Amino acid sequence: MAGHSFACYCGELFAGAPAVKHISRCEQRNEKSRLRQLCTEMRSSDPHALIFELIAEIQTSCNEHLSEEKITNLLEEGAKHHGRFVNRQDDPPDPSPLLPAVQGIEKGQTCDVCGIEKTGCMVLECGHITCEVHYGALLSETKCHFQSCSHQLTLKEAEKLSESLGVPKSEATEDSLICGLCGQSKYMSEMLFLDCMHNLCRSHILAVFEAQYMDSSSVQCPMPDCQYMLSSPEIEAIVGVERLAEIDTALAVKLVRELSSVTLINCVKCGFSAALERGKIDFNYKDAGGLKVGEEAAVYMSKHRFRCPSCAATQCATCGTAPYHDAYTCESYQLASSKPKCRYCKKPVDGQCSDADCQSRSNLQCMKTLPCGHGCFGVKEESECPACLQCAGSESENCLICHTEELGAAPCVQLACGHVLHKHCLMSVLERKWGGPRVTFKFAKCPACNAWIEGKGQEEVTALVKTYIALHDLVQEKAIKRLEFEKEDKLPRLEVPSDPYYHQPLKYAMDRFCYYQCFKCQAPYFGGKRDCQLVEDERQFDPAELVCAKCVSYMGGQTDCPKHGEDYTQYKCRFCCDLAVWFCWGTTHFCEPCHNIWEQRRDSPKEELPQCPGLPLCPLQVVHPANGEEFAMGCAACREELASQPHEF
Repeated sequence: MAGHSFACYCGELFAGAPAVKHISRCEQRNEKSRLRQLCTEMRSSDPHALIFELIAEIQTSCNEHLSEEKITNLLEEGAKHHGRFVNRQDDPPDPSPLLPAVQGIEKGQTCDVCGIEKTGCMVLECGHITCEVHYGALLSETKCHFQSCSHQLTLKEAEKLSESLGVPKSEATEDSLICGLCGQSKYMSEMLFLDCMHNLCRSHILAVFEAQYMDSSSVQCPMPDCQYMLSSPEIEAIVGVERLAEIDTALAVKLVRELSSVTLINCVKCGFSAALERGKIDFNYKDAGGLKVGEEAAVYMSKHRFRCPSCAATQCATCGTAPYHDAYTCESYQLASSKPKCRYCKKPVDGQCSDADCQSRSNLQCMKTLPCGHGCFGVKEESECPACLQCAGSESENCLICHTEELGAAPCVQLACGHVLHKHCLMSVLERKWGGPRVTFKFAKCPACNAWIEGKGQEEVTALVKTYIALHDLVQEKAIKRLEFEKEDKLPRLEVPSDPYYHQPLKYAMDRFCYYQCFKCQAPYFGGKRDCQLVEDERQFDPAELVCAKCVSYMGGQTDCPKHGEDYTQYKCRFCCDLAVWFCWGTTHFCEPCHNIWEQRRDSPKEELPQCPGLPLCPLQVVHPANGEEFAMGCAACREELASQPHEF
């Protein structure tokens, strides 16, 4: 190895083992460069004839002129290894062996590289034979030279070659590295340098490859806490391109065999494809009617029911029925399908269904036949039948109110906006109204498009909703007046373009103020601001407690102004001798301090509340009931008008 000088693509010259380490790591290395080609030719033939071409190439690459001394040294290095000197360039080469045989080197063998039978040949672990002429090249390349052999020299082979060449052991092994896993010194050819900056010997990384690649087609660096996944070139460097191709082919064949036993199902609802997986047998499973399925149907369902992982719809993997026929096998389902079925529960029947709910729905069902030949899905005695759900393909869609039953499972109402709802679901919502203490109107609007509900051919529904629209208009009128009275109609936020209430004072008033429906007179009345309502909505309420000031029999003081009515009546705090500024839950007036401790005040008995000192010490300067009861102080609007008038003194 010491007899050769090597040139890297960067222009650096080396003699001996350092050349291998430098060339393998140099950033300017180029495997196809002329310098590498010339070095290879020097190793496989007489380098003496190529030395001057090599020097000229080095000069060109380095863009510098080599000194005469440097050229002479380079010539001497090349000549020494071949038994020559610079001044004997024309002498024929000496055919005699240049190096003595060493232990472990075979004699009288034919070199696989040059094809000449020579003594002093060495048998590598890959089985190829090389003569001593190629020892230096072997040690520098650290790999077998025979055609496409990929064998890398082991450290033991490198030591034998360096011993035969007379290279000191320390110089021959200075390019060895420490394996990051086992901690042993390995020759560079036995190492793999990963992009994660870990150096591992090939024996370890090969074991990792065998353990991981066959399962995941990937290899992770085995160093602790390293998440790096080896790149394709790094994996090819472990086993070779040809071997890796064989492994990938075997994996592909294995995958095809596995997939051949998998049943792929296409969801009839969303089109998503997924593998059919066998489920557990559930003998307690109940069908849509709440009845347990039979043992045969339960076993069959575990093998044939497919649930789409994308939309969660179920279907039969064999016959494609969707949703899956819970209580039947495919054969029994086909038999049952041929029999007449109940229009609502879909169960086979002989005559009329015995289910009480189905009979109730049948009594409300329109029995007309539509021009298309299908039965009407509307309600009995309607003035206009809705469009055919079966022709529109919406019979199996769920009702937008209950979300649990298909539209075809009950008589339906088609709204003026075109959406279809169950009649019994719609009437339940309209009769329940807003559901809480505060009056809202979302219930009277279509759940799909938010338009006011208007039943097509349903005068009963339309008339009921009209009463809610009238109530809505009255609340809007009161809310906008309250906004002006509270002096919030000029709020700066109403002029901010980015604010949700920009130029929408009516919307702000409807969201800001709470109105309740009096239990006695059914009129809406102001019940405070929405801040408190958010808390009160979480509590149960008694509708009988929601009574306006006009209808409160126990209310003391003046509650009804001849000019402004009861909407602007001012009250004292229910719990102390101060004016109320809060009206919460439609029942209770608070001053600011009491409102801050509303839970304590609300739950305290009357005897524990602050006691009125009586006249002339009472801050209100009026005679009123004991604290704990509501009391009206008169019309605040009249007081406001009086205060704004000029006074004569």
